[in-house]
Amino acid sequence: MTEKVSLRSKKYCRASRVFAFLRLLRITGIRDFFLHYVIIIVVLAAIIASISLQEIDGKFPILVAFSISSALFSCVINDLYDAELDELDPETRNPLARGEISRRTVASIVLMLLATSAFLLALLPSRSAPWGVVGLVLSFTYSYGIRAKMRPFLDVAYHGILFAFPFIMGYTLYKPFDKICLLVSIAIGIGGTVSELLQEVRDYDFDKAFGKTTAVLLGKKKSLALSLGLIIIWIPIVVIASGSLFFFPLTLFFFRVPFQFLVLPPLSLFVLEPIFRGIMVEAHQTVVYDGFKKRALAVFIILVSSSATVFAYSSTKNYYGDFDWENYVVRLDARTLIAGPESWSVAFVRFRYRDEANHYYLLLYKNGILELTKVVSSEKTFLNFVETDLSPFDWHSFEIILEGPSIRVLVDGVLYVDIKDDSSSKGVVCLSGICSARLAFFKGVEVYPSSSTL
Repeated sequence: MTEKVSLRSKKYCRASRVFAFLRLLRITGIRDFFLHYVIIIVVLAAIIASISLQEIDGKFPILVAFSISSALFSCVINDLYDAELDELDPETRNPLARGEISRRTVASIVLMLLATSAFLLALLPSRSAPWGVVGLVLSFTYSYGIRAKMRPFLDVAYHGILFAFPFIMGYTLYKPFDKICLLVSIAIGIGGTVSELLQEVRDYDFDKAFGKTTAVLLGKKKSLALSLGLIIIWIPIVVIASGSLFFFPLTLFFFRVPFQFLVLPPLSLFVLEPIFRGIMVEAHQTVVYDGFKKRALAVFIILVSSSATVFAYSSTKNYYGDFDWENYVVRLDARTLIAGPESWSVAFVRFRYRDEANHYYLLLYKNGILELTKVVSSEKTFLNFVETDLSPFDWHSFEIILEGPSIRVLVDGVLYVDIKDDSSSKGVVCLSGICSARLAFFKGVEVYPSSSTL
């Protein structure tokens, strides 16, 4: 009987140590796992897919791995230097403060995570690596040395900056730091600042007794008011940044209004409601963070899942006709739903398509110019530009008639292009919902040979 109790006790101790280790890494619950890991990966994936528009290569998984290891480093080193303070909190989750794991073990884990992060950082391009170094330094000084977490205003500023770093690293992995990167980084940084400020309001009573934070200095009501003010600044920044990334016009009373102007205000009010309530009613102040976080996560999940669905639906290429066809007719309806930042970031119709390096393409600019271009051995040659009063954001019927060197293009039954060019005589029609446009729709596609094709 004694042996059975002893074995059970040993198993319990081992399970307890494993659980303490998992709690140190912030992966004891689905909420912790989602907040610290999945958000980072999803944000980085969104950057690569929708902003850079380049194929993911071997650098991307390295960056994801670095983001995870550096986030773990930040969490563990925080528990290491907060242990004495956390011992005063009977509800602390810090396993070191609870005596469930030794200080030496935690220090060893910190060094292992730092070494892993440094190794992964060395594998990244020089354009991204410096941002990672700065991020690690900030993570370290947040808990030790400067100990920014206990310095009013510096604590929330650190959080904002650290929130933005995964985005900056993901963006600069494929593109140089530019205006878009700056605007989106500021927006993410403000979001991180507000999140930390609301969390400090929630922990106000404990922090007031044992530390000094921005919320303790300002008080709960003023901290909530500051959070509200930061989000009011955040909204126009997001509108400007999103306008630089895509143009999604919706028709409202015969006027085209950008999607973000219609969607962001009500979504913002939905997310901000707990803050309004906390400012008005003191009893709600300690639960503002949880309410804000749940609503923000709900909006985030909806937007990301919608974007992922659209991308998955539209990213495949569809081919029509036969690679041996020379003379044929193309009929289709096309509409750009979401445009990119450039005037030519709209729906493309590619025909006599052999591969990405050899084909013709047709597009209707945002300003109504119709362009026909040929690509031979990856070299572009503009064949025709025609000014029209057409908008790519409306449905239009296109007809492309190919007969030997003759290329004729009709839009809504009107002939706009009639030229001769024999650079590429054969190939299929290639349509993709995502090309230069962020999203384009095609319907009623018909491709059939003319009498002289075969």
